[in-house]
Amino acid sequence: MVAASVLPVAAELPSPTRPTSNPTISSKRADDLFDKVPCRKVITRSLLINSHAEMHITGHEVVKTNMFVPDHVVYSLTTTPMNIEVKRRFKDFEALRTILRNLFPLSKLPHLEKNSRLSETEPEVIKKQKYFLECFINDLLLSSEYQNCRVIEEFLTLKDLDHLKKKFKEYDKVEKVKCIEQLTSQTGELQLRFTEKHLDYNDRVENFVEISEAHFQKIRQLYDQLVLNIQTCVKTLTDLADVFTSL
Repeated sequence: MVAASVLPVAAELPSPTRPTSNPTISSKRADDLFDKVPCRKVITRSLLINSHAEMHITGHEVVKTNMFVPDHVVYSLTTTPMNIEVKRRFKDFEALRTILRNLFPLSKLPHLEKNSRLSETEPEVIKKQKYFLECFINDLLLSSEYQNCRVIEEFLTLKDLDHLKKKFKEYDKVEKVKCIEQLTSQTGELQLRFTEKHLDYNDRVENFVEISEAHFQKIRQLYDQLVLNIQTCVKTLTDLADVFTSL
């Protein structure tokens, strides 16, 4: 199995043959070969991608609970220029990142930082957390890979938190990616880069498989012959037993 570099998404691929020369395939280095593989295409969601959306945290509320459950903060998120406001907790951002990691298993996700040294409800912690959360979402919105994602749109537009949680549970049931064709990109295809190192390794693997196949074929023949000899021996012993019985 040959690991190939993928732009923008990496994947583990079955051993490929050397790509044939293609005038549409460019190479940054003379010893690199490029090829394109079809995959799933992201459905266009104009609400975010065509509006240069940006998320701002415009406020927060500290929710008091009880002595057994720690207090928590609910942030007010406003996405411009649509001016849609929703309320989210930090754990909702964590759930979003987990879902994106499952949907885009080999893509690089923006970092989601949490200041856990102090209480979540400390004013200084809230101030820093607002900045971290804004950076996380806006990095996603600036990314051509994520800005058109349905999950992000729902995260920023669904006002009913219970409805959002129900959606998240549905995404948790999505089957994990098992092959490159199940990956998702904006264009519906992924560009693969095979370096000379990858191709040399692939040649060695193919040579090993070819040699091994001949050996396995010989082993199979010997096994079949062994089975036949055992059957003959069993028949001979059975005949001998019949002879001695008749004496």
